[in-house]
Amino acid sequence: MNPRRYTIGFLTVLVLVALRVVIGWHFFQEGLAHKNDPHWSSEGFLRQARGPLAEQFKQWVPGFHEWDRLIAVTMAPEPAAVPNEGNPEGAAKNSAMKSGAAQEPVTTLPNEGNPEGSIKAAATPRAAESPIYGKWYQQIVRDWSQRRQDIANYYRFTDEQNKTSEKVLAHYRDELTSLLHGDEADIAAYRHELYRNGQMATQPGAEEIPNERERLARREQNPIGEPGLSVGSAAADWRSDAEALEAAWQNDVMGLRSVDQVKLGPMPEVKTDLKKIDAAITWLLIVGGGLLMIGLFTRLSALALGLFLLAVIATQPPWIASPMPPYYQGVECVALLALATSPVGRWAGLDFFVHYVLLRPFRRA
Repeated sequence: MNPRRYTIGFLTVLVLVALRVVIGWHFFQEGLAHKNDPHWSSEGFLRQARGPLAEQFKQWVPGFHEWDRLIAVTMAPEPAAVPNEGNPEGAAKNSAMKSGAAQEPVTTLPNEGNPEGSIKAAATPRAAESPIYGKWYQQIVRDWSQRRQDIANYYRFTDEQNKTSEKVLAHYRDELTSLLHGDEADIAAYRHELYRNGQMATQPGAEEIPNERERLARREQNPIGEPGLSVGSAAADWRSDAEALEAAWQNDVMGLRSVDQVKLGPMPEVKTDLKKIDAAITWLLIVGGGLLMIGLFTRLSALALGLFLLAVIATQPPWIASPMPPYYQGVECVALLALATSPVGRWAGLDFFVHYVLLRPFRRA
């Protein structure tokens, strides 16, 4: 035997075994990190998907009360010139239409026989009619109402508890109205800039000129983050504020439970498609990485993890400008496919016993 060829072969085997163990360790550790982090989710990654398969990936993301469909969508800016501005009455109407905050007439509170109920309610914005955020507001209110009903049914609320919980929900609904009304100008600017992004993407050279590609990628991350735009809040702020209100009213409603009702325990958790995907990814990384490290079912594990990385790369195609280019995923994917086409599991791995001890006698027979 040629000593040089023997040495090269030995080093090749050693490198492939080391590659198998290192990649397996990487996936195993990533899977454990996801499992031990209660806040981890693939939502953010799926939400930023780009390219021809973007819609297929995004359909697995449960938007916050249809956020992606009702708020994070384009809206063309209104014309600069407003009709009838010379007419004071027409100007006032147009101003209200532009802001999307038509005012309700002054009304009285319920239970007018009660001295407190005779107090006049202050005029508040008709949030449901706002062209800026009205549909999202309506969706949130519907979802909140359904959630309150689910809580009441699960804990068997009494009539008094039901009435109190409805008052709590009405209070937080008013809080949501004030919150969205205060952020209306910023939400409008955000949606207008999303519209501008679409216009910019269709301009000649938008994909060929590096500076334009990078600018579009930055604007997709934060449409209202460019110099010259004056906004007081961002999309993350509106969503987090609404989430805080949601958590607050649910805590208040849960606080209405009696001691016996508390003993019923927490409500069953709704298993969404995203949670199923997160669990599948976590266990794929843990099991696949662990099998690679010990060299058991190596080819199958390497192929499964390689296909997983191909799916990750498909969310951020390399030919599209992205703040998260999938370069290292591509390198690791090629390495996994190389492992899947070699008998590396039989070298310093448990596949040796599977192949030579368990399967080989049956092949001879």
